[in-house]
Order: sequence, then structure tokens, then C-alpha cells
Amino acid sequence: MIGYRGIDGSRRAARVIAWNALFLLAGLALVVGVGEVWIRLPQPSVEKQPFTENTVLWDFHPRVGSRLKPNSEVRLTNGRDFWTVTRINSLGFADREPIDGKRAAESCHIAVIGDSIVEGLQVSIDEKLHVRLEELAAKRLPELDVTASAWGLMGTGQIAQTAFYDEFVRRMNPNLLVLVFVPNDFIDNVPLLNAIETGYDPDRLPQQSAERGEDGSMTMRPPDGESWLHKLPPAPLPPERRARWPLRFLNWLESLASVRSEGARFSAFAHRIGVLTERPRYAPILVDGPMPHDAYALVREASPRVREYALEYTSFGLDRFKERADRDGVRLVILSIQQMRERRSPGASPFDALRALARTRGIPVIDQYDHAIRQGVEIFDLRWKHDGHWNPLGHRLAAEALVEWLAGNRRVCDDGDESSPVDDNRS
Repeated sequence: MIGYRGIDGSRRAARVIAWNALFLLAGLALVVGVGEVWIRLPQPSVEKQPFTENTVLWDFHPRVGSRLKPNSEVRLTNGRDFWTVTRINSLGFADREPIDGKRAAESCHIAVIGDSIVEGLQVSIDEKLHVRLEELAAKRLPELDVTASAWGLMGTGQIAQTAFYDEFVRRMNPNLLVLVFVPNDFIDNVPLLNAIETGYDPDRLPQQSAERGEDGSMTMRPPDGESWLHKLPPAPLPPERRARWPLRFLNWLESLASVRSEGARFSAFAHRIGVLTERPRYAPILVDGPMPHDAYALVREASPRVREYALEYTSFGLDRFKERADRDGVRLVILSIQQMRERRSPGASPFDALRALARTRGIPVIDQYDHAIRQGVEIFDLRWKHDGHWNPLGHRLAAEALVEWLAGNRRVCDDGDESSPVDDNRS
């Protein structure tokens, strides 16, 4: 009898396990089914639509270089924090259509120039720095009649960005020109460091760049319309193994687990350095010491020669903007984003290097980090959790810092009047 009871108990246990497995599979099927319906239905806010594929179309301008394709639609997500759909304007920038010259002349127009932080594809246009700037100024400084425009493209530094001013911004006769400075500008301004970061050939970059002669002089190089055909050979790494599921919901879940490792990034850098070391003109620089993997490493760890190049190229970019501002009677300021001072480890920061360059040129520096601390805002709350770009709060805090500076320098909005006092490079 005991043996039969044991058999019956085993059967009952097997039936329980089978039913539990069935319930589990049914539950999973229900979750996937509901998720698939949810992901296919139109969402109340397009920014929250959980699409999985990015769509970014490019165009080439003979003087500006690579830019977003005019009148195209950019769909961007990191699979975790944001899902944005942005309409690109007729000039190839992620902004509203520029106001006409008459309206710009009647107002106090502020042109904001920078890289992907200003491009701001991670938020809607209504949440971006320059739009928030208009809104905040209208409330606090309505008498100034502030209008603003944004001119940002990912992967560019000040040397490339002067083309934005020459080609588009100058015709708007802005009262104030704001250069939004980010840590990687020190890298993006140097063709060699730019190439290590992006994989482009340093002699054939997609935006305008500068070339340093043996005597230290700088000459400009136009953008190369075929730069993408001459990129550095890729590292011999195995291709990414990523499943392609028939259901959109499963593809989205898989994208959440797909994280690019820092090890793979540094391996690509090492490979590009090896390729460029074979070129006689770059070998002496590359073998001189460790190469930076970010702006903090550039300031603290790179060889003196590499640091010197980064400062020289960036100085050249700032000088070009200063010359244009002086020529056109435009006030020039720099907005230093919070990441310039974000790391709390001891030693010099990119902000220290920028402030020194700006001070010698009489360019005020507005410090977003300092503004956020005074407002009691946690610095890391200004950017997305899984992405280094500003979230809506980061854009708003940057706009607040600019309005605060503008409140103390109202005469910037007087046409051609440069008599307001220059501050001490702090907001």
C-alpha cells in the first residue's frame, strides 16, 4: 500500500507541476499579447511610444558639412528613458522654423550654438533650452522681448560650429550668441582625437575642421562630402549577436538588455590608435603617452603634447567666434554644462581649462553646475539615467541660468550697445 501511495503522490506532484507550468506559460503569453497590443496602439504622447529602431537621416551642406536632412523626421530612443519624434526644420536643425529677419531685429534675439546637447533630440522641441529661455524671459524680463533659436549638431566642436554662424546665424543679427560648451568639445575640436572617438579619417572629416602646421599656425579645411567612404578600418570584432523577433514587444524587451560595454568602446579606440600610429604625421603624437578616453582623462592623464593640442585647437575655435562677435557687434558668452564639473574626484576639471581660456579672451562663462547647486538641485538629476544628455530638467535649469545672467546684463538687448560690464566669468 505504501508503494501505491508513493506512486499516487508522485502523480499528484507531476500534475501540480504541469498545471503550474501551464499557468506560467499562459501568463507569459498574456503579458506578451497585451504588450504587443500596447506597443502597436497609438500612444497619447508620441514621446512615450516604445519604438525600437532609431531613424536619423543626414544631408551634406558644402560649407556646414553633414547635417540633419532638412524637413525629415528623426525617431530616437535609448530603449529606456525617451522615445522622441522630432521634425527637422528647413535648414537641417532640430528646431522650429527660424523667425524672419524683421522679427529677429525687433526682438532681443539669442542664438544658442552647440553639439548634441543643443540639438536636444532626447526631448521634444518645446522642452528644449532655447524655448524654455523664451518662456522664462517672457515672465521675468518681458520688456526685453526675447526670441531664441538653436543651432546644434551632434559630434561638433567650436571649430565646426563657426560654420553654423557664418551660414545661418549671422543673417539673423542676434544680440547674444551663446556657446554651449561640453566636455567632449576639447576632443571634437582636434581632428586626431575626433577620429579616435568617431572612426572618421582625421584628414577627411564630415564637418569643417582646422589643421595645425609645424609652426603652430592653424588653417581651415572644408568639410569632406565623402568622409563616410574613407572611415578608418573597423576593429576585427565579432558582429553583434542580437535576436530579431517577429513581435515588436519582444524586440523592445531585447533592446532593453542590449548595453554597449565600455570595454568594447575602449577596444575600438585602441584599434584606431593602432591604425593611425602607422601614419608618420600622427605616430609621434600617439606614442607620446596615454590617449584620453574622455575630457577628464584628457585633463588629468593624457600626455602634455595631447593636452597642448586640445587647448590650442579649442583656443582657435573660441578666437574665431570672438572675432565674429566683435566684427558684428554681438555679445558672446559661454554656457558651461554641469558635466564640466560633475565628477567630484580631486584634480583639475575641464571647467578649469575652459574658464582659463575664456578669461584671457574676456568671454563670460555661465556655470550651469553652480546654478543648479544654488537651486538645491542634484546634479545627476539633470540628465537621463541611461544617457548623458539633458532631460527636460537639464534644459530648464540651463535656461534659468541664462535668464539669471541676462537679468544682470540687460543692455545686451540694446542694439549694438556693448557698454554693460563684463562679469568675472561666473554666472
